Amino acid sequence: MRMTLRLSSVVDLKMSKLSSEVDFRAANLDDDGVLVIPEYTLYKLSKMGKFGQDDMVPIMEDFRRRDVNNKGWLTLSDIMSSQQIQVE
Repeated sequence: MRMTLRLSSVVDLKMSKLSSEVDFRAANLDDDGVLVIPEYTLYKLSKMGKFGQDDMVPIMEDFRRRDVNNKGWLTLSDIMSSQQIQVE
């Protein structure tokens, strides 16, 4: 029980640490001045040691590869086209 409370306190402390401009800028991955849920979630997971830059880079590279028109989002057509390219 004591270990659970201590672990909970550590998680609460880490979750509350988005208080500085530096933290905000680090969490704002697309540098648009707004944090959206995915950015906030990734930032918190990385601060908790559950997700890091090494995990994110291949995912972002995969997204960019699929986003052939550099729109910043993917459609079903983009996904299907990128899968076809992989098969060929």
